[in-house]
Amino acid sequence: MLSFTWSGDSVVTFQLDEREEQTHLTLTHHNLGKNKGTLIGICSGWHTHLNILSDRLEGREPKGFWMAYSEVEAEYVQRIATTK
Repeated sequence: MLSFTWSGDSVVTFQLDEREEQTHLTLTHHNLGKNKGTLIGICSGWHTHLNILSDRLEGREPKGFWMAYSEVEAEYVQRIATTK
């Protein structure tokens, strides 16, 4: 497990766990505040980075970061816009 403080009070944690013959990565990012634009940006960014990592590990050529980011950002806009 690796944790660090990010930009003030938020905390990012990466945890690796063995699951059968694979390694499972869990990423958590706490204390993000309530600004929906910030939440959308952070969620979209981590999601994109993890998708790129997954593609590389599986031997696939990932999409460019910003192309992939814009696709997942649209999903998070919908998800976060409907939350209270």
